[in-house]
Amino acid sequence: MDTSLWPAEWPHDSPDTVMSTPEAHATMQRHLGCSVAECGRKRAAWDVLVDGGRILEQRPAPRGGELNEPSRGSEGV
Repeated sequence: MDTSLWPAEWPHDSPDTVMSTPEAHATMQRHLGCSVAECGRKRAAWDVLVDGGRILEQRPAPRGGELNEPSRGSEGV
């Protein structure tokens, strides 16, 4: 995705305030096609959900396709 073509204040920019958990869930749904690495809004939503224990952040899968252990947020799971 070429983010250099986005106009200023495009909805993929990071928000100015911290999202609520429901807002983060809705943002993740609206930005399904976006990469967390390239979309600031999806990254902000991802961080809220990881910090809240709603999703587990995982390290990138090796070429074989098997997932590694979660890198954080796995306490009590």
